[in-house]
Amino acid sequence: MYILTLNNSRSLFIILLLAFLPLLNSCYKPPPVPVELKYINFDKNTYPPNFPAYVKIYNSRYELPDKFFEIGAIKFKGEPSMNSVLKMAAQHGAMGIIKEGNNYILIRFEGDRNKMRSRSHEM
Repeated sequence: MYILTLNNSRSLFIILLLAFLPLLNSCYKPPPVPVELKYINFDKNTYPPNFPAYVKIYNSRYELPDKFFEIGAIKFKGEPSMNSVLKMAAQHGAMGIIKEGNNYILIRFEGDRNKMRSRSHEM
């Protein structure tokens, strides 16, 4: 049987290191990824801003009404808060959003497009 003695300090160091290594590793937290949001416009139109509370969140395209159109996308890096996404979507006139990968697709409904066209013909 091998008895650990103070003369064998190298072995003692290795045993202590192996014992406390999981504790040291659990203390490490990677630095947070900075959040970036970027709006990409899909057409030349600008839409009147909306209130973030009125922007509906859809989980898939199957939940959408039949007639909708995409007005843009919000690309993101990191983990943005839903409040910041809804605020940006509302600023660009979205009535709803759908998350697809690292994008949120901004949508409006077909009746809104017809109203925008009739307003542009009046001017």
